[in-house]
Amino acid sequence: MPLFKELKDNNSSIFIWEVSESETDLSEGLNDLITLRIMQNNKLKKRRIEKYVQAYLLRQANIDPLSVSYSPSGKPFIESNHLHISFSHSGKFAALIVSNTVCGIDIEKENQKIEKISPKFLNEVERNFLHIPGALTWIWCIKEAVFKYFGEQVSFKDDIIIDRFDQKLLTAQVSYKGFHGNGKFEIKLDRFENYYLAYTKEFRHI
Repeated sequence: MPLFKELKDNNSSIFIWEVSESETDLSEGLNDLITLRIMQNNKLKKRRIEKYVQAYLLRQANIDPLSVSYSPSGKPFIESNHLHISFSHSGKFAALIVSNTVCGIDIEKENQKIEKISPKFLNEVERNFLHIPGALTWIWCIKEAVFKYFGEQVSFKDDIIIDRFDQKLLTAQVSYKGFHGNGKFEIKLDRFENYYLAYTKEFRHI
């Protein structure tokens, strides 16, 4: 199972993995404690494969998979460690961000279903970006990354507003106003094959 891409960005490292192995192959490459924990906590095969891949990504970042716990909302964190993490899965790819600050990451495969749910996350400001190829996927991906930064109580449509989106520079600026306060995000973007990637770079309270 190869590491597809690794990115470095200030205090963050991003690891992107291309998944090609079977569940059996994935489980055989991990120690028994990790495998047992995954088998006990995940009944669905798809979910188990995701967890196995997460374990490989964590090992790539020199993090013990057994040190990762989850908040009641499902946000991952590392016990007794100053590092912050976030995961994402889509299609054949999985992504992990490891940072010295709170972070969020999302990877999305281009999918027509996003257009069907766009009324639930697209606001009037962001309609100005719809002339950009792939704009809906970019917008959804960016908002997912912001949601994962907080982990709960975020309205995609009302709380997150994309102020600026630059496809050439692969950056976006986002305003957030909601349960967690007010602030500005700087978001970094990437694209490969028919996949879109967004991750939080900085959040400034205002």
